[in-house]
Amino acid sequence: METISMFSETEAVPAEPRVGSFDELAGVFADPLILHPSAWADTLPPWIRKRVIIERLMALMLPGDLTGTDAEALAYLYPATMETSLDHDWTEIYLYVTTRVCLASDRHVPEDVRVDKLPPWQASKLRDLKAWIYEKRRARRPKKVKNALAPTGPKAEAVGKYLQSVRREAPALAVQSELFADLS
Repeated sequence: METISMFSETEAVPAEPRVGSFDELAGVFADPLILHPSAWADTLPPWIRKRVIIERLMALMLPGDLTGTDAEALAYLYPATMETSLDHDWTEIYLYVTTRVCLASDRHVPEDVRVDKLPPWQASKLRDLKAWIYEKRRARRPKKVKNALAPTGPKAEAVGKYLQSVRREAPALAVQSELFADLS
């Protein structure tokens, strides 16, 4: 089994660990899944939704700034690929995140579609997309979670009960990205 890092070879691993918060931990489960607006959004495979939660948890354990994950980028791009053809850069980015998420999930990736590395300009587009996804999901975090910043006390208990009532799968929300306007 191959180990997949959350950082690509074109991304630097930050040296300083960040201080996590209860808000971010709760957001792993309560934040919406940001999807490209498309009639195909409901066809996203369930294993990708599960992988989003796993990667969000992994991201909390890594040093550096929080951003969207590979699985979130894949979830956003997936319905777009069903809607229209992608240009060369976005196709390579899509195949790259697909490769990383599939390998991290012990799924086979055919050699003819496998992309293991992105050139700097495509890596920059992917970083921008991940940052945009994180900002959008954070902005749409449920208020009950936003208001509970302390890990103890009545607010934390209320958030715990709220999180238990939330579906196991992350809720999906279709949001159009200005970064992704150059699809084709």
